[in-house]
Amino acid sequence: MEKITKYFKHDYENDTTIEYVNTGLYSMLNCSYTSEDPDYGTDTIHFTATPAENMEQMAYNMLYEIKDFLDYRDGSVEAPRCDVQNDYGEYSNSTLIAIESALYQVTKDYEPTKRYATIRDASEWIAKELIADRRKEFAFCESDYEEAKGNPLKHKDEGGWHGIKRIDGFFDNEPNEFIIAVGHYGGGNVGFGYDDPSSLFVLNEYANVVCKTICNATGWDSDNMIYIEEEEK
Repeated sequence: MEKITKYFKHDYENDTTIEYVNTGLYSMLNCSYTSEDPDYGTDTIHFTATPAENMEQMAYNMLYEIKDFLDYRDGSVEAPRCDVQNDYGEYSNSTLIAIESALYQVTKDYEPTKRYATIRDASEWIAKELIADRRKEFAFCESDYEEAKGNPLKHKDEGGWHGIKRIDGFFDNEPNEFIIAVGHYGGGNVGFGYDDPSSLFVLNEYANVVCKTICNATGWDSDNMIYIEEEEK
């Protein structure tokens, strides 16, 4: 069994703890915050993944959920994109913000190869990766709440799997032009997206192209949650 414990400062030294446990069958994050107020005590949130995942990937997934819930709680969004009310509703903002900050420290240098995200949020990551390496390919499918908690047995079957990659060789297009294809594994509809690199806001524009192309090819909207992973070469 693997166990890693990290301590962080929110209000004072070592008031926030992130403990990672990997049993081989499943993994768990035990995230605790101890307030300076003795009447407040210590809050602990448990986050699990089956099968086991590495610490950084788990922290990344949990950080997404907490951010989503805090946005909902402060009124920034009408409803959380994950159904996390039952998981985080009993905890105070102080606990959630302290743990959110610690999880950010765990993940700040981490580049995940898979994500649970809305199409809109995933598109910026895809665009960034395709700009950095035009050979990368990604596969994605619809997601749901159970998937967002890290359960791979809950992938939705409807719609199947789709792929997205950057393509070259059309007519007289320049190599630095951004051309992508989104298609369904097993055949069927293929969508194409295009943008040129003349804008100063290349990443934002390319992310919009990715988002629109995925939505047009699948019939989903930009708030649909997907599971997406980088394909192994």
